[in-house]
Amino acid sequence: MLWHKIQGAGGVPAGATNLLLNSNPFSGTSNWTAVASAISESGGVLTVNDNGAFGVANQAVAVTIGVTYTLTGTYYTDGASGQTANIAIKHGDRANIAEPADQSAGGYTGTSPLEVTFDFTATDSFVTVKLASSSDNISYFKDVTLTEA
Repeated sequence: MLWHKIQGAGGVPAGATNLLLNSNPFSGTSNWTAVASAISESGGVLTVNDNGAFGVANQAVAVTIGVTYTLTGTYYTDGASGQTANIAIKHGDRANIAEPADQSAGGYTGTSPLEVTFDFTATDSFVTVKLASSSDNISYFKDVTLTEA
């Protein structure tokens, strides 16, 4: 299971359904939970401000165990030194949505939008999608989708 950094416009593949609510494009912050962060939206882009530490915008999604899913998204930072953005997945444990992710695209410090995609097989009845920002950073996310592969 690898993340693939790809170029492209993003979005939901033809015939697929985005399982995330309010993510492609973002329209406000409804359906996303801020943990140790302030979140906002402008122009279809979700902003996560970690307020000097590590913060995330989370959304838990029901999935079917054993089914393969694809998570795709575009992310970037405000460019300050040492700051990172990340898109990640946590299987299960909805009560502790602030804990580290099981699978992650890896930290990205660039200011140019980077699109990533990742296929995974569900090991629990839900996953939490985590849009993360760290090190006193403002990170930006757009076109985030979760579909059956």
